[in-house]
Amino acid sequence: MNARTLQVMTIVALGAAGAAWYVSRTTSSSAAKAASNGALFFPELAAKSAAVQSILVQSKGQSFTLQKQGDTWGMTDKGGYAVNFDKVKDLVSKLAYFAVLEKKTDSPELFGKLELEDAGAEGAKSTRVTLSDASGTALADILLGKNASGGGPGLSSMYVRRPGENQTYEVNGSVYIDGTASNWLDKQIVKLERARVHRAETLRGDGERLLISKASPDEKNFSVQDLPAGAELKWPGVADGIAGAMEYLNFDDVQAAGAVDFGAPQSSTMTLRTFDGLEVTVKVIEQEGKFYAQFGARFDPSLRVEVVKYELPQVGPELPATDPAADPAAAQPVETRSVPGKSAEEVAKEAAELSERFSKWTYVLPGYAASNFSKSMGEMLKEVGPPLGPVIGDGDVDGGDEGGIQDPTEVPPAEVPPPPTGGGQ
Repeated sequence: MNARTLQVMTIVALGAAGAAWYVSRTTSSSAAKAASNGALFFPELAAKSAAVQSILVQSKGQSFTLQKQGDTWGMTDKGGYAVNFDKVKDLVSKLAYFAVLEKKTDSPELFGKLELEDAGAEGAKSTRVTLSDASGTALADILLGKNASGGGPGLSSMYVRRPGENQTYEVNGSVYIDGTASNWLDKQIVKLERARVHRAETLRGDGERLLISKASPDEKNFSVQDLPAGAELKWPGVADGIAGAMEYLNFDDVQAAGAVDFGAPQSSTMTLRTFDGLEVTVKVIEQEGKFYAQFGARFDPSLRVEVVKYELPQVGPELPATDPAADPAAAQPVETRSVPGKSAEEVAKEAAELSERFSKWTYVLPGYAASNFSKSMGEMLKEVGPPLGPVIGDGDVDGGDEGGIQDPTEVPPAEVPPPPTGGGQ
C-alpha cells in the first residue's frame, strides 16, 4: 500500500466517521426533542387521577389543603367544610393533560419574568400545587407561572417548572388556581324557595317583633301583620325579600360552631316556616364589622298548612264546565284541600340533613344578606313627613299676604252664588 492509497483511505474513513457522528447527533437531538415537545408533563397522572387524595395549594403567602373524605372533598383548614368539586376536577384534569410545547430558560435570574419563582419566596407570583395519594406520595408537583401565547391561534399555554429544578417549560393549556381558601368552598348555605314560605317572624335584639305571612302560595305578596294605626307599606311587596332570604343564600366565610355567642342581647332571630312543615331558625349577630349566623332546622307535622282551592271540574269537550244549561251542577266550583310542597317524609329527611350540617358551622354572611334576618317594622313602612308649617310669604306668618304659599291641606270653602233677584216664587 503506497502513501497515496493510505491517504485516500484515511480521508474516506474520516468522512464516514464524520457522517456517522452527524447522523448520531441528529438522531439523538430529534429523540430528545420528541421526548420533550408534545410529551405529557405528568405522563402517569391521567391514569392515577382517581388515586389523588389531597391537594396542597401554596400561593402568594397563603397555603391550604383540600382533602378527599369518602366521596366528597373538604378543606382541612376549614374543619373539612365541603369544597366546590367542579374546581377540584378541573384542576386535576388540566394538570393531567399538560403537554410540553418547548423548553424555556433554565436561568434562575429569569424565573421572575415567567412568574416561576419558588412559591415561598417573598413577593413570588407563582403558585405551587402538589397532588398526593393516600400514602402521601406526590403524584404531581408543579409551579405554575403566567400565561403564555405559544399555543397557537385560539389556544392557551402557560409557563411551568418542577420544584427543585431550574428547567422551565411552556405547556399547552392553562389552569387558574384561586389562592384564596374561602373561594374554594361550596358557599351555598341553603336553598329555600320563597314559594314554599308560609310565614317568617323576626325578633330583633331591641325586642321589636316583625311577622310576615301568606295564606296561600298563590297570593302575590306577603302581608305584614300588626301594622301601626294609619301606617302604610312602602310598596305591596316590601316584605317579599324577607321570605326569599334563603333562596340564594351564600356565605363569605365559615368556621366551626361554638366560637360565637349568639345569646348576646344584640342578636336577632328569624324563624321561617314553610307550608309543608319545615322550620328554619337563623340567629344573626354583628361583631367587629362581621355578621355571624347560626342556623337550625326541624320538621313539625303540626306546621303543615292545608290550602283550600276552588276549581271548576274537568268534564271534557262534550260537556263544557262553563255551560250551566248542559249541567248546572258541573258549573259549580269544587273545593280541594292539600298541603303545598313536599311530602311529610321528604320534609322530615330534609330537616334532618340540614340540622346535621348546620350544627357544625358558624357562617359569616355578607351584610346585605344578614340584613334580611333583622328587618324592623320601620323598614316596611312609608315615612311620615313633618307637618306643614303656616302660610309663608314676605315675612307675614299669619297668611295675610296674598303672595304667600298656602297649606295645600287647607281647602277654602266653596263660593256660594248670590240668590237670584227678581222673578216669581
